[in-house]
Amino acid sequence: MSYASSDSSLDDSKSLSGASSTMYSTSPSFAVDEDDTFIDSSKASTRRRQGRQESQALLDFFARDRKVAWLRRLIYLAILLLGLGVALLVYFAIENEEKQAFENHFQEDATQVLQSFTLTIDLAFGALNTFALNIASFARATNQTWPNVTVPDFGAKAETTRALSKALYLGLYMNVQAEERNQWEAYTAENGRTWVQESLEFQKRQNLVQDQLANVGVSSMEDVMFWDVIFDYDEYEKPEEQWGEGGTNLTGPYLPFWQNSPMIPVEPPYNWDLYSWPGTGEVPQIFKDHNPIFSETYLIAEEHEAEVLEEIKASEPFHEAYIQTGEEALAPIFDLYYPIIPEMADWVQVPFDNGEYIPSDHRVGAIIVAASYWRDWIKGILPEGRDGVIITWTSPCAPSFTYQIDGPDVIYLGVGEGHEDKFSHMNVKATYKDLTSNAFNTQIYTGIPLSSDPICPFTLNLYPSTLMEEKFRSGRPLLFSILTIGLFMVAALALYAYDYHVEQRKRNLVETAEKTDAIVSNMLPANVRDILYHNVVDDESISNNDDDKGVHSMFKGSVIAELYPSATIVFADISRFTAWSSTREPTQVFHLLETVYASWDKIAYRYDVTKIETVGDCYVAVSGIPAAQEGHALAAARFARDIIAEWSDLATKLEVSLGPDTADLKVRIGIHSGQVTAGVLRGTMARYQLFGDTVNTCSRIQTSSDPGRIHVSTAAAELLLAKGKASWLRKRKGTVRLRGKGDVETYWLALKTTRRVVNGKRTSSESLGQMIMIEEHDGDIEEDTKSDSELEDWDNFGDLDEADASGDKVKRLVDWNANLLADLIKQILSARDLSLASDPTILTAREKTIGHGGTVLEEFKDIIEVSPGDAVDSEGSKDRNITQFDEIAIDQLRDFLSQVASMYQSNHFHNFEHASHVTSSVRKLLSRIVMVGNEIKDRSGHSYGITSDPLTQFVVVLSAVIHDCDHPGVPNATLVSENTDAAILYNGKSVAEQKSVDLCWGLLMEPSFAKLRSCIYHNEAELLRFRQLLVNIVMATDIADKELGALRKARWKVAFAEDSPDGTTAMADKNRKATIVLEHLIQASDVCHTMQHWHIFRKWNERLFFEMYLAYKQGRSLVDPRENWYESEIGFFNFYVIPLAKKLETCGVFGVSSHEYLEYATANKEQWILEGKACLEEYQKKFESEIGDGGDTSATNKKLHEMKKGKKEEV
Repeated sequence: MSYASSDSSLDDSKSLSGASSTMYSTSPSFAVDEDDTFIDSSKASTRRRQGRQESQALLDFFARDRKVAWLRRLIYLAILLLGLGVALLVYFAIENEEKQAFENHFQEDATQVLQSFTLTIDLAFGALNTFALNIASFARATNQTWPNVTVPDFGAKAETTRALSKALYLGLYMNVQAEERNQWEAYTAENGRTWVQESLEFQKRQNLVQDQLANVGVSSMEDVMFWDVIFDYDEYEKPEEQWGEGGTNLTGPYLPFWQNSPMIPVEPPYNWDLYSWPGTGEVPQIFKDHNPIFSETYLIAEEHEAEVLEEIKASEPFHEAYIQTGEEALAPIFDLYYPIIPEMADWVQVPFDNGEYIPSDHRVGAIIVAASYWRDWIKGILPEGRDGVIITWTSPCAPSFTYQIDGPDVIYLGVGEGHEDKFSHMNVKATYKDLTSNAFNTQIYTGIPLSSDPICPFTLNLYPSTLMEEKFRSGRPLLFSILTIGLFMVAALALYAYDYHVEQRKRNLVETAEKTDAIVSNMLPANVRDILYHNVVDDESISNNDDDKGVHSMFKGSVIAELYPSATIVFADISRFTAWSSTREPTQVFHLLETVYASWDKIAYRYDVTKIETVGDCYVAVSGIPAAQEGHALAAARFARDIIAEWSDLATKLEVSLGPDTADLKVRIGIHSGQVTAGVLRGTMARYQLFGDTVNTCSRIQTSSDPGRIHVSTAAAELLLAKGKASWLRKRKGTVRLRGKGDVETYWLALKTTRRVVNGKRTSSESLGQMIMIEEHDGDIEEDTKSDSELEDWDNFGDLDEADASGDKVKRLVDWNANLLADLIKQILSARDLSLASDPTILTAREKTIGHGGTVLEEFKDIIEVSPGDAVDSEGSKDRNITQFDEIAIDQLRDFLSQVASMYQSNHFHNFEHASHVTSSVRKLLSRIVMVGNEIKDRSGHSYGITSDPLTQFVVVLSAVIHDCDHPGVPNATLVSENTDAAILYNGKSVAEQKSVDLCWGLLMEPSFAKLRSCIYHNEAELLRFRQLLVNIVMATDIADKELGALRKARWKVAFAEDSPDGTTAMADKNRKATIVLEHLIQASDVCHTMQHWHIFRKWNERLFFEMYLAYKQGRSLVDPRENWYESEIGFFNFYVIPLAKKLETCGVFGVSSHEYLEYATANKEQWILEGKACLEEYQKKFESEIGDGGDTSATNKKLHEMKKGKKEEV
């Protein structure tokens, strides 16, 4: 029969569920016996060599496909290169298409600009010809003699011509010979004011240039200055009172300015001599050949021409008078000169001879001058959206300049050729000759032809710009290239996916084989695994019978089983593990088992011991199976010794993370040797198992062992004796009764001092844990003369006595509590909103006032606010806030808890270990609160907001740590009856609880904990809420106060009634329920030992009895607990514990823990009813044997008590 099913005497602490065997990394530790050689690791080397061989076989398997793999890579590379080539062709083809479209667009715009410019020349000179012809005809019709000619309504007649020629202004310059000067000046004095008055009235009627006239201050004739003499600019060099008297000093001929439009008299409106202006080189040519002509461009100069620039700047007021507000006055401008020949009215067209114009001897009566900005000639040519045409004027007698045409608008770019060099090759050029010949070849113009040899010809150069080019640039080349590459990539990926699918199927087969091999190797010995691989059947051999579904025939051939005449089995059990696990979360339970079992697995590997399985907290291993070895008992003994030592180290380390009592757990081991049957049970969950009487006997040897000791059967001891290990054994006193075996003699495996190899160095150490040490000797086995009562007792194992109070255990408990509180402080910092106001001065002042001027109980509130608002949860705030919790704050937290631990008295029950036990329960219940999304919800879906408020969680845990600080070991009623100072101070109410709060609060407010306080709260609101939570939760631990109890009952009735009372808001209802949940959480944790495993209940119940009995023996209590202890415990279960457990379930926020607590409470009550009286008798005997009649009055304890008292007075 299998030990798993046949041995009913296994300890009840073993769970039926298997444990995971996750491997944890630990430092290597090898045991060395003083009389034995070092254990060689050649077997491990052999295994590693076999592993390398298997890996090489896999490499060889894949190497066979290397050529195919290279061919696949070449195909993928060819596809990618082809795709890249096609994509480049597509890119450049589309890019060239866009470039061609851009060039065509520019050519269209350039052609349109030049055609429009040519048309403007035609229209301008045609208009001037018509105007000149009209003036000549009018002079003849009215018998006026040149130059004394005045055209009535000149402004009205000139406006049409000015518009067609796009002129800024239009004026007549009369040809006056020297001998005609006096006559002319007299004529202007007689007729000048008349036409000026006429022009002003016309402009006013037509609302022309009224703004410009206003700008120069002319509103009527009185504002116009008249000089009836021919003058030049030298006139202004004379004294002002002589202006307009003598006129110019030039001897003639003269070209005095006469009628003009628009008439804006910035200066005297007529008689300024054009001949006096130095830039009139075109005028003599007009008198020579009678041809119209373009003047050179003016109002433009290079930057180095300072004098010219100064003259241009001086003329700015004159030109500003003729333009609209906002237009640039100092921009390139030119004049069109058109001669008026008095006899031209006789011709429809001037005479030509063989296509050439024949100058006549007729006199030029006057010259029409039309001044125009070049910008006006190129405005409005292109429609909206046709932007970016650059046009440059070049001329031999004037600086070059550039405009940019943007649709109907133009932009002056300045002096110089302002085009971009990259577009120089696209230049479209039009010379003066090209433009004028094109204009006059239209047969529209019938006037005097332009001069074929102008003094200052110009050339137009047109270029595109980046602005124009960008309109034709798009993402199409790149997009279509990417799409092309994408198509090839899709094709390549499709091919790769298919190839990958095929390859993956091959790899999956290999990986599945490797995983299967790894799983089977962990479950079965290597030789058994090889047999299974050899015998495994094909899929077709699986049964198709419906009755057989779920139970497959996995193997063929003979049954895999073998009889081993001699082997040694080891059972290692964690004593009282079930009781320990009842106070822990499932994750903590498995963390312990995984860590321990992983360590033991490494030790088993070291000694070539085969791990069979784990059943709950029992670890089963065998030496000599499946590979037989002569020294199997010796290997098993060494294995057992090492896991005892390893356990002591691990348990101590794990207590810091797993909490109280972890280091108190011990390993109980049994070893037995004999005949064993081993094999594989085929079917579902097949595994390697051991069968036979040896297995069952070993299980019973283990259950009859003591915690921390190795129990060895006679059969195993004889094998050790044969190996000369008599010094390892000590005969157990008396006999041990084993079920089915009767009374048998057994042995203890006594472990000597060992040397451990750690990180390559050997160090001596005393025995670890509770291993019994004896001196090495030769001869017979010594008999253990100790009585059973002298052996270690579980119920007293790990008690926190005075000697341990400042020792390692307290330090471990402090570290555990510190780690727990540190995690909660980090959550507080993560959720903290630093944008809320915080004044350190106000906060410090508020800290000094809290706790002064009243008692703690006076601060108690019926309902407390749990979660005031949503927490800030940004990643940036988390990282920024948590950095505040640095090493300084951590050290302050640990120091604070160490001082709190030192203020606990050396009571049997109300001590720091019990406070840590309560803290463990608080942590468990908090972790079990039901979470739905990010909210905590009860069964009705209402949020209580507890776990979304980390400050509340922190205070609950902190309250558990401090709630019994400096507890005197007697109830509050005793303190009141003794009329102690504390009872007087706190008015006889909740004396111990209020004192705990004041002591720990005063300690926390010390300057040395400033950093810690800043992490807990950072403004006054958080401080007040922290204080209120702490007061309410600690006060909830006083279950004897009738007033507080009545308030709790009334609050419970209101909160969990089916209908909430009228006027109760959802927030108030939430806070009321949260308050109740927190109170019941701390109350249940304070008596959690009554709702945990029976052994836990026994341990703390005994301690409470000791504490109360000691108070009675010392005269501090009038009640002898022996008289009613049995009955009072039953009443305590019936009227407090079980109702409290039921309320936990009613709250609906503690998940399965509420049901677990209720089940344990009910079971403990029933077991107490059965065994309580016997337990009470045992308590009394133990008390009398350990304490006697006066308690502990040793000098050491007195000194320790005085030290604690001094510390409390200091706080």
